[in-house]
Amino acid sequence: MASRSMKSDTLNDKRADRYIIAIIIIPIVTIFAMGIYGYYNTPTLFPNYEKIEIKSTSITKSTYIYNIADIYSYNKVDIYFVTINFANTGNYRAMIESVLLNGVPYDDPGWTGTFKPVVFGDLTPKFQVIDADASYVGILEFSDDCKDPSGNKLMAGGDDHCYVNMTIHTYEGKDYEASIILQQSPIQENSPSPVFMLAIVIVIVAASVALFILVKRRARPSPVESADMVKDGRYII
Repeated sequence: MASRSMKSDTLNDKRADRYIIAIIIIPIVTIFAMGIYGYYNTPTLFPNYEKIEIKSTSITKSTYIYNIADIYSYNKVDIYFVTINFANTGNYRAMIESVLLNGVPYDDPGWTGTFKPVVFGDLTPKFQVIDADASYVGILEFSDDCKDPSGNKLMAGGDDHCYVNMTIHTYEGKDYEASIILQQSPIQENSPSPVFMLAIVIVIVAASVALFILVKRRARPSPVESADMVKDGRYII
């Protein structure tokens, strides 16, 4: 009877241990699964966020000539093609709802100009999902005579510094602004020019060579000294 009681107690202990292990493991697995699901599918549970950053831009300009009557009578405008490299550096996808230029949607029917603003590529609104940790390329095209519905020129600034303010608006209601510099006058700096630096290098090299030759000549004995050294046995040819 005693042995049966001990076996029964042992079995009960093992069952109790299994229940305890199950009670510990099941909540851990459940929490882990909920965490993964929430991170990738439910942005309200975790601090997921989008963050669009413009990494770089490149400008290409061409001249369009039209209404040509003769070599002295014609119209021309400059057309700008702006390539924009951007990325979503957040941890949640974003979607572009609109692109604004100087605060006005690029596709507003009130824009005027020879070539009204157009965006395409990955900047195209309502079609492109901007995934996290991914890079994208969009293109903005317009002519320099474009004006918004209020009559303001698209290109702000003066002749020596022209720029366009662009805003990317997402479905999350966030605005990402960037000022795109189209052209600017060269910056005058006090640093020496490359030609001047090259001249300095040439002078230094020439002076070093001349000094080396001079030292070698002075180190070489004269014919009289050489004869005396040979006579004395101090010099071996």
